[in-house]
Amino acid sequence: MWIIGSARRHEIPDDDIRHAVAHLVFMDNDADAEAGIDAVLALGPDRAGLPLEMALVVGDDGG
Repeated sequence: MWIIGSARRHEIPDDDIRHAVAHLVFMDNDADAEAGIDAVLALGPDRAGLPLEMALVVGDDGG
């Protein structure tokens, strides 16, 4: 998993982002490739249990 610079704009620690991705409670799998949208909305808790809203981009290899 890569965490890009724009994800750090809110100063959330990488470990909290990784935790949220590992413990997703919601992921909208309806990315619209035809419209050029390759990101999906996802929600997961940080290490303190606070919800993080994330935009995830899934690579061709599923990563």
